[in-house]
Amino acid sequence: MLGDELVRSLHECGSRGLLPDLTLVIAVHDATAAARLAARDGTASDAIGGRDGAYHASVNAAFVQFAQSEPERFAVIDGEGTVEQVHSRILAALEPLFEADPRS
Repeated sequence: MLGDELVRSLHECGSRGLLPDLTLVIAVHDATAAARLAARDGTASDAIGGRDGAYHASVNAAFVQFAQSEPERFAVIDGEGTVEQVHSRILAALEPLFEADPRS
């Protein structure tokens, strides 16, 4: 694994410091993530989806930590529930971006 600091350094170099206005972190329990990956991929996963649960849990933990250290740039979305429920939470997190005056 590359590690958070190396990933941040690579991002800084590649994007010249450009960051998204908001990063959404969709948080789910490990069992939910595993069930969704299995439902999506069946027996044929891609290179990332096919990694074990510990990998996905560590990536999720890293993003949750990023969100805690920079709450103004991240929104943690409760990913449990139906597609419609999660979609509604995502739209609620994005709404302030659409209401903002771009001139300010």
